[in-house]
Amino acid sequence: MTLNVKAVVLSFLAAASLSACGGGGSSGSGGGSVPSPPAPPPPPPPPPPPSNMTDVVYATGSVDGGNAEVELLLDVYQSGEVCSEPRPFVIMIHGGGFNGGTKQHWADDGAALADRDFVGVGIDYRLFGDDPEPGPEIDPLFQLLLSLVDEDIVLAPDELQLLRTIASSVEDAGNAVEWVQENSEELCVDPDTFALWGSSAGAYISLLLGYALDDAGLTPIGQSVVIDHWGAQLVPGAMQTGDSPLFILHGDQDGSYPEALALQADADLNQIPYSFYTVEGAGHGPDEVGLKTNGVDGVTFYDLTLNFIEAHLRDGTPLYETRTIPAPGSSNVQNFNGSVTGKLSAAELEPLFSNAQRVSGVNAGRAEIVSWPEAFQGQALAISLDALAVGERYSGAHWITSLPARDELYLSYRIRFEPGFDFGAGGTLTGLAGGNPDSLANGVDWWAAPVVWRPGGDVAQRLYHPAQMSQTGDVLPWDHGDSG
Repeated sequence: MTLNVKAVVLSFLAAASLSACGGGGSSGSGGGSVPSPPAPPPPPPPPPPPSNMTDVVYATGSVDGGNAEVELLLDVYQSGEVCSEPRPFVIMIHGGGFNGGTKQHWADDGAALADRDFVGVGIDYRLFGDDPEPGPEIDPLFQLLLSLVDEDIVLAPDELQLLRTIASSVEDAGNAVEWVQENSEELCVDPDTFALWGSSAGAYISLLLGYALDDAGLTPIGQSVVIDHWGAQLVPGAMQTGDSPLFILHGDQDGSYPEALALQADADLNQIPYSFYTVEGAGHGPDEVGLKTNGVDGVTFYDLTLNFIEAHLRDGTPLYETRTIPAPGSSNVQNFNGSVTGKLSAAELEPLFSNAQRVSGVNAGRAEIVSWPEAFQGQALAISLDALAVGERYSGAHWITSLPARDELYLSYRIRFEPGFDFGAGGTLTGLAGGNPDSLANGVDWWAAPVVWRPGGDVAQRLYHPAQMSQTGDVLPWDHGDSG
């Protein structure tokens, strides 16, 4: 009989195959159970919250007329919370006339932004003293700035250097934005949602970076909102329909206020939404306008700024308005937080209330700076009174501070009487007056409207005017008043 080797081999292979498969799917009595798959590994722990960063090199820039390079630094302010989703960021650009200033100016503001769950980024940039040379990428903006100079004017070397400085600073701010975007994952930022916030020279930079790049043939940077604190736009008519909203805060006695009005007109022309706050009688800078002490409707300009940023970076409901507000007088809007606690002398009163006149009771130790948690930033001015002592020479403390002329002026303050205070025969609180402060009411040019407390603590208004010159004046009781 002839053996078919091929058939046998195939048959053997088929049997082996069936055996390897468990005989067609049936398990023998000696078969074991199939082991359970291993448990999946535990999920990795969440990454730690992104932390603050200081003196990070974000770019280099040409200085010394193009003969050297300098590292450019920034600081990053984080909330300390785990990164659950990318956060909007704010580029903060300091002032200083293009000749000074530092990113450290923004430390408190960076913390305030972080408290609202933004990422704050304060930057340094090249200054006039660095003799910077703008790079080729920003040169079109430098050429645009040159073209705006009247052709009949020959720029002096320092004027030309200033234009190079301005162009270089815009280049640096743009590089800072790019650095944040390139490191967005590490920083927990949304690379496409950010604000430019500048003060003084920093506002000039913010406005050029935010609105004028396309005028120079460059790609717009794509910010969501621009904050202009007492700055100006150097490229007239730079705005275009569809540009980002704008916040303007400016004193009308600031030399660059006409440029602020031109910026407003440009925004109106291009239907760009904005808020514009003019501080009447104020010059240049945060103290002049009262950034953290002055404001509208009980909201400081500082909080209005933060609210404006938040509304645009988080799809809120922005407030767009144009308001004119009196400048803060040092006597009726006051922050004592920077003062050393303790009794005041008449000389120490001057920095707090400039041009104080008819000062009494201060050198007697009856005025002092004290800690009071309920007061603005934790400190207050305390006045000591002797029970039943009458007259400014014998009790309390008294002074008059001149304010600029106003058609309207509002005074508000908080006062607390110590527990057990003896209201005695009454007393006088801070109030407003007009006319010559060196004389009493004379029937012609002097009036006063101090607030007074009466026996028992009731509050009233005392009014002196040309028709009422008696020692007590007209006393007008308030509807409500207590000793609290």
